[in-house]
Amino acid sequence: MANITKTFSYPMPDEYLAQTNDLGLTGEYTYEGPAYMYVFVRKDTGLLQASQSFIPSKTADDRKEEATVRAGLDQEAVLLDIANNDVDAIIASFFVTKDTGEATGYPQKEYALEDGTVYYKRPDPQPPNHTYDQTEIYYDFEAKSWAQPLPWFKPWMTIEQHQAARDGAVLGARARLEDAGDNFTAEQISAIEGFIAEMEDVYEKFAGVEPHMIPFPTDPSIGLDPDYDYNEDSENRLAD
Repeated sequence: MANITKTFSYPMPDEYLAQTNDLGLTGEYTYEGPAYMYVFVRKDTGLLQASQSFIPSKTADDRKEEATVRAGLDQEAVLLDIANNDVDAIIASFFVTKDTGEATGYPQKEYALEDGTVYYKRPDPQPPNHTYDQTEIYYDFEAKSWAQPLPWFKPWMTIEQHQAARDGAVLGARARLEDAGDNFTAEQISAIEGFIAEMEDVYEKFAGVEPHMIPFPTDPSIGLDPDYDYNEDSENRLAD
């Protein structure tokens, strides 16, 4: 089935994961995929079933019967006319995605400390699937269109969740140091203690930074064998 290429603009929040568009920002994204596709929504709620697969179609009617049968009694198949409707193109881009990682050359926005240390990167602009919350997108059966405005993508991490992960990592490093510290070299012990100190100061270092952006340093105690004496290093592991 031949694909189309469509570049479209879409509203973006004031900042990644923000829930406002006061600045009137927009992004641009290029979709590559079928010109038509059927997606499915719940009849009782009108909510898009983004976790399901779609049915690509050559024309507006090519696979209508198949889509209707698959929809069953609880769902309705909704045709996306991607080439001619930007909202349909946004919806379609949830199902036909592309890699927007740094390695692909996709533009990235960097966040850095005052000393220039980059602590977080994200695609810029963020693609539609990280701009809108697919689980809350609603199809209006009477209007035969997607309800506007589309809901913003929600934050997925709270500071409490981040702190719990931090605390667990610190407890693990301390336990490994306490249980097997006699087998570690002075350099290893110093590195582990440095890690613990850095983790304890992480919220001072990244004051005001959103939880999902705050990185953790690498735990040097991970991967160390607690039963191996690194001071004797009989197997020459420190040379590896």
